[in-house]
Amino acid sequence: MNKKIVVFILYLLLFITHFSFSQYWGSSGSYDLEEIYGVQSVDYGTLAITNYGTMMEISKILVPIKLDVGRYRVAVRQVDTNLYEVIGKNIYVKTRSCYESAFNEDVILEITSSYGWSKGTIYFE
Repeated sequence: MNKKIVVFILYLLLFITHFSFSQYWGSSGSYDLEEIYGVQSVDYGTLAITNYGTMMEISKILVPIKLDVGRYRVAVRQVDTNLYEVIGKNIYVKTRSCYESAFNEDVILEITSSYGWSKGTIYFE
């Protein structure tokens, strides 16, 4: 069997399994907030060196920030695995083990702490 077909079938099975479990057994829809970041813009052509010693051009720097404890209703979009942009706020949140894809999704951010393992919870509706 062609390797591409085998890989496609495996991805399809993972996709179906994820949505089947979510549909029948429920997805909690809530995930830990590992970190909260503010955005620092940089000039065009700014370079950074990664932990692996490679150079890359960057357009934003994400800097950890503290938000007041509370619940916030906001819209988010997924930027990368476990990274979501709070639309219109110059804030990004990093989650743990979050598999929710979002383009302009309404969520609740519950901030419970500025320190420690978890800063709070993100709830997808």
